[in-house]
Amino acid sequence: MKPFRPLFLSQLFILGLCIQSNAQTDSIPLKKMEIKGFFTTWNQYKYSIVQAPLKKLDEIIVCFAWPDEKGNLNTSELTDIDFIVKRCHTKNVKVSLAIGGATKSEPFPVLAATEEARTNFVNQTIQYCKAHKIDGINIDWEHWPNPNKVSEKVNKDIVALFKQLYTKTQKENMWLSFDVYGSDYYGKHYPAQLIKYADELIIMSYDGAGVWSAIGHHSDMNLFDNGYAYWLNKIGKENAGKITMAVPFYGVRFDKNHTAGNSATAATVLYNETLMDFPKAYTNDTLETKSQIIIHNGINTLGKKVKKVKERNNIGIAIWEISFDQGTGKKSLIDFLYNAANPSPK
Repeated sequence: MKPFRPLFLSQLFILGLCIQSNAQTDSIPLKKMEIKGFFTTWNQYKYSIVQAPLKKLDEIIVCFAWPDEKGNLNTSELTDIDFIVKRCHTKNVKVSLAIGGATKSEPFPVLAATEEARTNFVNQTIQYCKAHKIDGINIDWEHWPNPNKVSEKVNKDIVALFKQLYTKTQKENMWLSFDVYGSDYYGKHYPAQLIKYADELIIMSYDGAGVWSAIGHHSDMNLFDNGYAYWLNKIGKENAGKITMAVPFYGVRFDKNHTAGNSATAATVLYNETLMDFPKAYTNDTLETKSQIIIHNGINTLGKKVKKVKERNNIGIAIWEISFDQGTGKKSLIDFLYNAANPSPK
């Protein structure tokens, strides 16, 4: 009979390694869900960066710079940019620069069409960010020559622009993100290959209803989930870790007699404004009077969105925009998101 002691000791040694390995695995923290906030400089007279709850945010996205058709970068609205960046960095908060926006992204298709304008835009953007110690760049391209038809030429040009900009941001240790619509309505215009030349894709999961539509929820879980599924199908599951989901701190107020397209019977209303009239806005998505209905995101819906972001291993959540939470005290949506993203250990 062969002696069993050496074999027994070997088995104990292997078992010990397995236990140690499992203990080490269990101690590895889960990926932190980031909370990002869009910050509009034109609103500084009533909401400055000093008032922003930076301890509860991971990134401030400063809005907006914009290009012209020759690729020149207009930064005229970015007042106090150095103070903003310094304040954020002091609080260990990253800063990215949003370029474009709704009407101000109109020059993108023209500037992207020529190498000269693309190079000018990339160089000016990188130089500005380096000069002001900005950490990243966010492209908010929301204009297309024909909204109803995808242009193969524009697709080719936007990829060329992103590739050139991404190469530069990688070299300068910056990151590049871009904002997209969460449906085929405008989502079809963004080429899937853009994800190869970006670190982050921010899905704007709101504005599903408004003046143009019948009364409805503009940012419910269906829009949130469908927008995510649309983009995951487009860019592939392997890129789920590049996705951030944007949420609104505003809602839509409809008159109950509202009909689609009637701008007199529907309007945007901010969370802090809604809360003054409806204390239950903190928890409820839908608020009613005899003549009106307000639909927005309360904490129950936001909590479901946080849970989905964590389950899907996305980067995090981006808020449009943080000043809409000003003055809300114990019913702050930013506080809620922070606590949901960073639950206390049981």
